[in-house]
Amino acid sequence: MTRHEHRETISLDGLWSFAFLENGALDEAAPTFDGYDDVMPVPAVFDLLPRYLRKRGLAYYRREIRLAAPCPNAVLRVGGLGLSARFWIDGREVGTADMPYNPYTFLTGALEAGLHTIVVAVDNRLSRSTPFFKPNYDFYAFGGIYRPMWLEALPAGATVDRIQVRTVSLAERRVSLRILFHDTGTPLPQTVRVRFDTEKEPRTLTIAPEKTALAPGGEATLELTVPEARVWSLARPHLHEVWCEVPESGDTIRETFGIRTIEGKDGKFLLNGEPVRLLGFNRHESHAELGPALPEAIMLTDLQHLRELGCNFVRGSHYPQDQRFLDLCDRLGFLVWEEGLGWGDEPPVLGNPVFIEGQTAQMRRMVRESVNHPSVIFWAFLNEFNSGSDEGVALCRRLVDTIREEDTSRLVTFACNRGGNDRCIGMVDVAAYNTYPGWCGDDPIDDQPEDKIRPNRDNILAHILRVRKEGAPIMVSEMGACGVYGFRDDAAAQWTEEFQVRYMREIYKAVLERPEIQGFTVWQLNDCYSYHRRGASLRVKAFAQNLAGAFDIYRRRKLGGHPGAYFPEVAPKD
Repeated sequence: MTRHEHRETISLDGLWSFAFLENGALDEAAPTFDGYDDVMPVPAVFDLLPRYLRKRGLAYYRREIRLAAPCPNAVLRVGGLGLSARFWIDGREVGTADMPYNPYTFLTGALEAGLHTIVVAVDNRLSRSTPFFKPNYDFYAFGGIYRPMWLEALPAGATVDRIQVRTVSLAERRVSLRILFHDTGTPLPQTVRVRFDTEKEPRTLTIAPEKTALAPGGEATLELTVPEARVWSLARPHLHEVWCEVPESGDTIRETFGIRTIEGKDGKFLLNGEPVRLLGFNRHESHAELGPALPEAIMLTDLQHLRELGCNFVRGSHYPQDQRFLDLCDRLGFLVWEEGLGWGDEPPVLGNPVFIEGQTAQMRRMVRESVNHPSVIFWAFLNEFNSGSDEGVALCRRLVDTIREEDTSRLVTFACNRGGNDRCIGMVDVAAYNTYPGWCGDDPIDDQPEDKIRPNRDNILAHILRVRKEGAPIMVSEMGACGVYGFRDDAAAQWTEEFQVRYMREIYKAVLERPEIQGFTVWQLNDCYSYHRRGASLRVKAFAQNLAGAFDIYRRRKLGGHPGAYFPEVAPKD
């Protein structure tokens, strides 16, 4: 959690004036548009509401804010939206967003005290040329502002964007602080004042900030020991706070962090030097009535369900996660896989320069936004991309390098479904694979799909054991089957809740009886909106659902959502 306590901060959540046009181009959208005839909340998705259900087009949002004092600059922040957007303040464009679910930060320039008008144009249309959300993705492309949005007025002088905190020594409770300054053109400070937690007196520290290609606003790095520090772990998720002030400007920032380490060594995951086997679910931000605009109560519901099922891990599929969800994971003691937006991308998309630059920028945004969350242990990208193609190999190498330029304290991976055709698993720290034996594939589903699980497992493992990086842990990142909520049959026929439990229990036994496999995430926790498969139309007129959840899209419990249904050995005991 990041807080700038001495800045005038205006929440932009709540009702906005709203208008929807089924025609019109985002690059031609004008902030002078004046045809508002409705209202729309933020956060929310408009294309789940009755008037705009499943409609695609250009949406205008407009609202007024009042600043109590003038400021030389301000920061406009949005936690995530879809699918692309432009932003204006008082008719002056301040930024664009082209990657759904991504956090964006825009400097606005000087703002006077008094009334200001903010306009946002959001485009939720898909096209065959859309680089960042293809129409055949296996989850629905919603339109709207999904996550919180706010404006921060900056004081004059140097101001701090973020402090990145990384554990340097677990034994010594020593951390590094990487202080990132806003790129406002002001002189960088020579000193900062820092204190941890409840320390009464801050330390004044001399710094030597510099501007680099990765930090054009300037950065400085310090190493400090945290007094009375406690290690963050699954059983005891202790959190600390660092406070920092720039004396010249009076700007202050607070960052929450945890002291912990994660390694992949000798085929095992080591959390704080101790082996941990990862068990959990994939989770989409999707709800029948809210789409991805989830309140914290539903996020907490999902985590409480995971806890009931005996899980310690959640994979955020397939886009950067809401910071509020990661805050909950930090506090409750869950481990998280966070990944950039992508699904099944093929050449020539993987070789498209716009796509490459967008993916690279996305990785930097995701890491910088989430680096202080101790719950996040994996950085990942491009779920099920063509990792056997030349374009896929080149982009994989670039994204791995980009992530490691930003952060080396986590493990890097991707979810592979290319079997022996893959050429990228050897580049990453965790060999993760998706597979659906007897459920998804070219062959018709037979009466005994469980018979295909072990041969499939052994074929994939044989390849991974040959090509993985030395000592890299192996995990199953997706495996599952669908069950329709309320469809019950004692014969456990396919698509019933009984069949789903039967199949998943066999998967659990088959996967974890192999000691090489150190992690398993079920596909998936909750049903989610998707598209009809086999060539999704650009003009989908009805929702489809991925029905593989242990809970349905309303969070109603299927048989698989009961403790012990899938993982009897790890079910919580009374």
